[in-house]
Amino acid sequence: MTETKQYIQFTLGQENYAVQISSVLEIIKPLEVRNLIGAPSFVLGVCQVRDELIIIIDLHKKFCISTANLEKGEPRFIILEFESKHVGLYVDDVVDIIETISIEEVPDIVHYGTICDIIKLEDGLIPILDIDQLFPNNATTWLNSGNDELVS
Repeated sequence: MTETKQYIQFTLGQENYAVQISSVLEIIKPLEVRNLIGAPSFVLGVCQVRDELIIIIDLHKKFCISTANLEKGEPRFIILEFESKHVGLYVDDVVDIIETISIEEVPDIVHYGTICDIIKLEDGLIPILDIDQLFPNNATTWLNSGNDELVS
């Protein structure tokens, strides 16, 4: 018997994506974000959530997704745990919680290191981000380097 899994569905630009709910700590409204000197270009900055500094990743910049002509939504930070750090993903809207067993693997040649699987729904397909492979080695080195003090 195949196990049902849960996912958080969100929008980024005009497309829908998902992350496994087990990797999500919380979903919050965007807070004030401070720039970080020397951060990779896709790092929006850092914010404080209950006395903890959270690095915020702008997935638009990470994946070169245009922010022009976005439909109105409610932007959110999806806070998740990544390599023992808490990281926030800036998304355009959180749409739904999906429970499904209908998952297909993506061939390694397609979005290798970014998309791990695809949710098959009656009305479409939703790529699932591979949180463990989302960032290149230089970004994970930077995230783990203690550069949180480089707030501008």
